[in-house]
Amino acid sequence: MNAFLSAWKEHRYLLAFALAYIGVVVGLALSVGATIEEFWIALKDFASLSFILIFYFLLLLFFFFFKALFKARGGDPLAYAMDFFEQFEQQLTLFLKRNMLWRAFFAALALFPLDVFFSVGKSLVPHLGGYGWDPLFAQMDKTLHFGHYPHEYLVPVIDGLHLSHALDELYVLWFYMLFLVHGIALFLDHNPVRRMRYLWSVALSWAFLGTFMAVALASAGPVYYADFVAGPSPYEGLLAHLQALDAQKPLRALSIAASLKNIVHDAHIVGINAISAMPSMHVGIAFLTVLYFWHISRWLWAPALVFFVIMLISSVYLAWHYAIDGYVGALGVWGMWRLSGLLVKWLHPQMVDETQN
Repeated sequence: MNAFLSAWKEHRYLLAFALAYIGVVVGLALSVGATIEEFWIALKDFASLSFILIFYFLLLLFFFFFKALFKARGGDPLAYAMDFFEQFEQQLTLFLKRNMLWRAFFAALALFPLDVFFSVGKSLVPHLGGYGWDPLFAQMDKTLHFGHYPHEYLVPVIDGLHLSHALDELYVLWFYMLFLVHGIALFLDHNPVRRMRYLWSVALSWAFLGTFMAVALASAGPVYYADFVAGPSPYEGLLAHLQALDAQKPLRALSIAASLKNIVHDAHIVGINAISAMPSMHVGIAFLTVLYFWHISRWLWAPALVFFVIMLISSVYLAWHYAIDGYVGALGVWGMWRLSGLLVKWLHPQMVDETQN
């Protein structure tokens, strides 16, 4: 019970924030005409996310298994087998001793509903004022990139390297990256300050960047520019190029874009996602992984940095985002990371002292 209470105290502020955020999203949805029945969509998604915890446990056991395989020593098969089981048992015991099980439980109880209701919050964007910032962001992109739209630089390079479909596949891997890093924070990071800083960064990023900034600066993105902005689209050539590639081999980006457009125009207010370009949370959360892994291991940081650059480039090339969406997303997440460091020091001074000692 002491382990349970200790983990509860460690996460109680995060849980309170998650509950408050969910309350605000639900209140906003009801204020624009959503019905209680529509929230069953989000609840069903939350239920499906809970099964990820089982997957995490399996991955954890595999991790301990292979780590024990490499650490085990012995001159003969029997001695090696005995050392292997001893190493495996030690890792499992250490995991439980560090109270990671209850910590993972409470962190998941806060994080997964935040993941779900962030998507619900995005579905409210077209109902809370609509999209009006696209022309400005398109012009800012052109100004920042010396009189050319960023995709005008990227298309010839990416096509010349034949990377179009590879970037399309990698862009979808963002969702797997998100839950992989969640799993590392929940189950493997035994530094409580660093772990809590990551959890708070995700929570604050979903709320303030992914919901409130997305509503205040609502934009649809290049792929939808012609649908929401009157007059000629500067992205007409880019879309024609992507459609030509799609005719050769289907692009996931275009099929997902069509699905999200249907969500915006359907009769339901509450959904699991919607169109929202500014800021880019794909790029932002990828940058958060860079910040988090920098404090864990340079071996993890380097591939995270490469993945972040791929997300930034892909988001522009695949017409999901203006380049400025990615810049603001990364800068905003950096701000949330800094704020989270201050929050952890303020809310968990004892945790900080114990880690430093």
